[in-house]
Amino acid sequence: MLKRTLLVLTAAGSTLGGAAQAAELASVSRLAFGPDGTLFVADWKAAQVGALSLPPVTATRPDAPFNVMDLDAAIQPVLGATDGRLESLAKRPGTTEVYLAVSVGPDWRPAILVAAPDGVVRALDVPRLSATVAKLENPPAGDFRFWNQTPMRSFTVTDMQWHAGKLYVAGVSNGTFASSLRILGTPFDGSQTVTSVAMYHTTHNQVETRAPIRGQFVTRRLSTAARSMHHAGSARTFGKRASVQSPG
Repeated sequence: MLKRTLLVLTAAGSTLGGAAQAAELASVSRLAFGPDGTLFVADWKAAQVGALSLPPVTATRPDAPFNVMDLDAAIQPVLGATDGRLESLAKRPGTTEVYLAVSVGPDWRPAILVAAPDGVVRALDVPRLSATVAKLENPPAGDFRFWNQTPMRSFTVTDMQWHAGKLYVAGVSNGTFASSLRILGTPFDGSQTVTSVAMYHTTHNQVETRAPIRGQFVTRRLSTAARSMHHAGSARTFGKRASVQSPG
């Protein structure tokens, strides 16, 4: 049975960009899409993020409904296993394809699958793709496991979002405050910044040192005029959309 998990990643150090090479994965956690068919894949065992170049596809209706029943039954024959863990999914922009990151077995073997709205699932032939890699330094070290089963190192990446030429990567490092937010320049060029994130847990009444960002999205700040209208009436923002109502 496929099990849903959330992973995390980050550390402090430098990103090492390089020439395109054959894509290789030791593990897989988070997926995110960038421009021009670029699929970012977080590999927690190797402590790196790969930028895979996907082949072009025929344009499809991106707004077509996607409602696949019993996804397990469609995935298991492709994996050849029944003990897969669904780590992440991401929809390819401009298409109806949904990409799935799956770990298989006790050794967390990686697989990336592609699902279509008709329920057909295929495996992505990762070694045939070219990729560039950004190495992440200071990943979680040691053999510590949460709940005696989940390696802390598997939290080397929890979420990734691409925006305006930068890849925002949330996760944990080997620092005192493990929660971190990285910003990588793309295409990978060696630029990287990292910010340590401290979380205060009101129920636990303490600062959590290993509480990473689980989800993030990029939004645009309201303009001065929009903020003035917000104070005069009401405003709602989500992503790049804003809805403003004035008192009438």
